[in-house]
Formats: sequence, structure tokens, C-alpha cells
Amino acid sequence: MMDRKGSGHRLVYLRVGRRAAPERQRIDGARSLADKLVYNESHPLYRWIKAEIIDRFDYVACDTIEQFQSAAGPAMTRNRHLKTGNSRHEKDDRARPDDRRHFVLGWDNRAKRLSLSDAIQSLIRDIEQLKARASQLDRDVDRVTGVLQSLDNAEQVTRFEEIDDQLHRFHISQLQLERQKLEESDDQIRELRAQVVRLVDEVAGHGADRDDHLKQLHQFEIDLKNGEVTIEENENRIAIAKAIDKWEQAVECFGSIAQGLSSPLSIESLHALPNRIEREARERLEQFQKRLSPMRDDLTKAMTRFLKKFPDEQDDLDANEKSLPSFRALHERIVKDDLPRHEDRFRSRLQTKVLHEIGLLNGNLESDCDEIRDKIAQLNSALTKLDWNPGTHMRLELADNKDREIQDFRIELRHCLSSSFEGTTEANESIYRRVEVLVAKLGDEAAVRWREKVVDVRNWFGFAAQEIVRGSGEKRSFYDGGSGQSGGEKGKLAFLVLVAAIAYQYDLDPDATSSDKFHFVMVDEMFSRSDDAHARAALELFDRFGLQLLIVAPLDAKVRVAQPYVGAYLHVVKDAKTNKSELISVTAQQLDDAMVSP
Repeated sequence: MMDRKGSGHRLVYLRVGRRAAPERQRIDGARSLADKLVYNESHPLYRWIKAEIIDRFDYVACDTIEQFQSAAGPAMTRNRHLKTGNSRHEKDDRARPDDRRHFVLGWDNRAKRLSLSDAIQSLIRDIEQLKARASQLDRDVDRVTGVLQSLDNAEQVTRFEEIDDQLHRFHISQLQLERQKLEESDDQIRELRAQVVRLVDEVAGHGADRDDHLKQLHQFEIDLKNGEVTIEENENRIAIAKAIDKWEQAVECFGSIAQGLSSPLSIESLHALPNRIEREARERLEQFQKRLSPMRDDLTKAMTRFLKKFPDEQDDLDANEKSLPSFRALHERIVKDDLPRHEDRFRSRLQTKVLHEIGLLNGNLESDCDEIRDKIAQLNSALTKLDWNPGTHMRLELADNKDREIQDFRIELRHCLSSSFEGTTEANESIYRRVEVLVAKLGDEAAVRWREKVVDVRNWFGFAAQEIVRGSGEKRSFYDGGSGQSGGEKGKLAFLVLVAAIAYQYDLDPDATSSDKFHFVMVDEMFSRSDDAHARAALELFDRFGLQLLIVAPLDAKVRVAQPYVGAYLHVVKDAKTNKSELISVTAQQLDDAMVSP
């Protein structure tokens, strides 16, 4: 075989085809190792694999060592002790019997691949640990080698004087003192030293003077060149001005320019004169701008106040000085239209239309609030006749909701109605702005959630339950939720809230002697998590408020709690043959009569 690069390869393969049964005598099937395997008969290589295993591994499976020793042909024990004849025995315990990495046979090799993958990862971790250990050992070897090198260097020193730095420093200091004494004792040397110092100073002074003269010479050369260039440029300018007939016009300005000069003209000042005049003109311009800046700020603020007050004009006007002509045109148009003449009519329509509608809205909301208070009072009247605990009854409490959105809406509504359009112009505009903002918020399509929340007066209140002692009126437990209560008390409180909500929804009057309305309520497994006392209290609530109750419950011990309140029983029966259900209705009186009659 040749690959794409032209290199040869070795290929060894088995030709799989039909195989005949082995010619030699087989071992009894009950004892044959090959027959103890389970083969996948649906696989196309099933027959070939089975024939191959029988041909090569038809061993006797031995349970004991005695069976193994007495077997005449190939045999194998459970502990992988095998023999291929009477003389050759083999037992390989290098791998564990349950290690799937060495499994060969099987229908699925996924478990083996996972084991091999885990083994590879384990070997990789071992290699990384060994590499880290080798690196640490290399560092230890380098450190020890350095120590040994230091010891070898120290071994080369045979006398302490060679490394005694204190002794060498002492010798150096002695030699320096000796040289200083020799220099100080010789007058000629001292005089020569002084002359050397003076000569060095003179040389430095002459060098500095030379450098200054060279600099001055270089500056004079530069000034001379600049003067020549300046004279040439100005002569060209004069020639150009005369050629275009502007020289006479320039001569007229010479007098005012000369008056502004604080020093006589020279080559140097002539060159800097244009920049100087431009700088002075810019300074005068800045002074004028400083004087104009406060007026510009006042103008911009006035324009901003106007645009905030009349936002409809923002499409055509901006708050800057460039828009001043547009503002003047607007002012002229307002004066021409005589808008103040229509102010009274405008205020009258706002008073009769807008505030009237806002007043109706507020009146309807307050009417709904009064209706809720009346209904709660009606429910409390009924609750006084029911015992919550021995000697106590419950009372529903109302409190204003502290929600920020609801509170802000109510404040805005009151502010819109706090005055009328009959005061000063500023007051009229303030009230109009409040009404305009409120109406815009109520009509905003993106504020549906907020609008439905604030105009539903049920959200204006917070509801709680207060336990009251009969006679004394003493307050006991207060419930604004189910926290801190037992499971039965939570269920009892839940029934109270449920019945109160249903009574409010049906607009029930618990004190009415009769009603021509059908107030139907269905409760599923009403007593599954309630004790008998709480269940009876719930039934008393439903009965006191005149609700027609359907209880869906299994036939168990809990049903007896409802018996005193039941008017009829409805039982669902399923026909086992037709799988159809049938509803059987029996009144409580019929059931009692049937149970009493013999």
C-alpha cells in the first residue's frame, strides 16, 4: 500500500467468510468457555465470530482447581489460570479482572473508550506532576552546584590576609595620610597649587567672555539679515499699494497708528507692529464681548423660559441670540393678533369644561371609595355575629395604600381642583399646566398599567383583619398577611378573605332576610388541610353570607364536618362496562329518611 506521499505501509487483515465447524472433538457445551458467551445473532459477523472463538478458545470452564488439574485439554479457572495442554500453564494477574481497558469481547465499546480516556487523563496528570518534580530537582541541583562552586572558590584561599578587607582599607587610609602630609609640608608645592587654581579661573573667565562675544556677533548677523528682509518686504508692499491705488488710503491711517504707539518705530518694532495692532484689537473685542455676555445670557434665559412656557413654539424657535429676529417677528404677530382679548373667553372655557371634567372624575373616584367603605362596614356588621375565637369576632380594617404612584396621582388630582382660573395670570397658567400634565398622563397609550392602577380605587386601600373582643371592644390579633400563623390559622384567615371578596363581588347584604339571586360558589377539597374547627368556621361564614356552596370532596372522614350544612349530595358513579359516568342526586332529607327506615 502507498500513501499520498509515496511511502509504503504494511497491511495485515483477516478474510471473513463462511467457516465450517471445527473438525476436532468439541468440549461438552455445558462446560465450554465459548458456549458461556452471549452472541448478538442479528449481527452479520455473528457466525464467523462464534466459529473463531470456538476454534481458538474452546476451553473447559473449571470451578475448582481439581477440575482444572484433571482436565485433559485446554482449561481455564475463574481466576484466569489457564493451560493449553498438559505441560504449559499460564496465569497473568498484571491487570485487574474488572478493568475495562483490557476487555476485548462485547457488543458496545463505549465503556472501554471511557476507561481508556480516564486512563489517558490520569497519565497526563502523572506526567505533569513528574515534570514539575523534575523542574524542582533541576533547581535543587543548580542551587547545590552553586554552593559547591562557592566551596571550591573558598578552598583556593590559603591565607586569611587575602580576604581581610579591613586590613586593606587600613593600608589605603595610611597611604593617603602620608601623601597629604608630604604635600602640606612643601611650600613650593603649595604655591604651585594656588597658581594652578588662579590660572584655571582666568581661563574659564576668558572662555566665557569669548562665548558672549561670539553670541553677540551671531545675533548681530541675524538682526542684519532680518532688517534687510523686513526692508525689502515693506518696500514691496509699498510698491504694491501704490500700484493698486491703496497707498493714499493707508497714509490716512498713519496718524491714528502713530498716536497708539508708546515708543518710536524701529526695525524691531516695525516687524512686530502688525501682530501688536492685531493683539490690541482682539483685546478691545474681548472687552466688548464681556460687556455683551451678561446681556446675551439674560436674553437666552428669557427665551428658554418662553419656550418652556409655550413648548409648541420649540419647533420653530431656539434659545440663542441668532433666533432674536424670529422672536421679534413672533412678538409682532402676537401684538397684531391681540391675543389678550381672548384671555377671558379662554379662562371661562377652561373653568366650565376642563375643571368640570376633572371634578366629575374626582367625584366618581370618591364615590367608589365611599361605596367600598360602606360595603366593608356591611361585611363587618355580619362578621360581628360570627365567632372567630370564643368571645371574639373579626373586623375588616381599611387603610390608605402607601404606594408612591397612587399617592402622587391623588396629590396631582387635588392640586388640579385646589383653585380655579380666577386669580392672577401666573396662578391661572400654573393650574392649567397641572391639568394639562395630568390629562396627558391619563391619555398616554404607553402608561396603560399606571392608568389602570391609579384609577381603580380598590388599589387605594390596604386591607387587614383585626380580632375584637365582644363587649369590651379590646383589640387582639392583627392580620395583614399570613406570616407568623399556623397552617390551620392561615386556612381560617384565607376562608375569611375569600368569603369577604365573594360577598363584595356579589354585592351581598348579610343582614337581608331573603334574596332572589343565586350566589353560587364551588370549592375543591375544602377540608383537605383544615381541622374540624376551622372547617366549621368556614362553613358558618358561607352560610352567614347566604352563599350557595358546592363542595367537591372525596368520601372520607372529613365529610362529616359538612353534614349539618348539606342540603343535597351529588355522587358520581362510573359504569365499568360502558365507561360512562352518571350523576346521582340525593337530598339530605332523603338520605336521613333512608337511614332511619328499617
